[in-house]
Amino acid sequence: MERRKRIIGVDWRVLLAAAVFITLMYTDFFLCRGWLSGVVVGGVFALLGVTLGLQNLWMIRVGKLVPATVVDHKEEHSDDEVYYIPIVEFSDHSGRKHRKRTDTGLGVKRPAVGTRVLVRYDPSEKLECQIMSASRWIIPIGLLAVGAIVLALTARIGHDT
Repeated sequence: MERRKRIIGVDWRVLLAAAVFITLMYTDFFLCRGWLSGVVVGGVFALLGVTLGLQNLWMIRVGKLVPATVVDHKEEHSDDEVYYIPIVEFSDHSGRKHRKRTDTGLGVKRPAVGTRVLVRYDPSEKLECQIMSASRWIIPIGLLAVGAIVLALTARIGHDT
């Protein structure tokens, strides 16, 4: 298990991101009257939403849909949270057996060992195996919507000044 380097109990990347964000806010407030942070924040949310949505579309386009069985769970730790990533076993269209870790996504609970699920896997193995669920679209659509709202409000504020 890889441990992240920490400064005073906090991941150094979080401290760096916070410092950049605070610098951006002060610069924006004093020099740009608020529009810069709106564009940056809205743009980041929209870009993340589009990226995750394109990843889902790519998997739908190139991925193969097969029935699988949950055979194990991989335990991962992040800060004070514990995540259980399902490991599935399935046969591809040529009959070869595969055992893969899944990219679970929002709304996929910790299915019990032995549970039958539908998975989509990328034969080129560029993307992780995904347990199919309509909720895979909640995060990309939500991020895109939040980004669009922030950008629209920023445009409105910039237009009013």
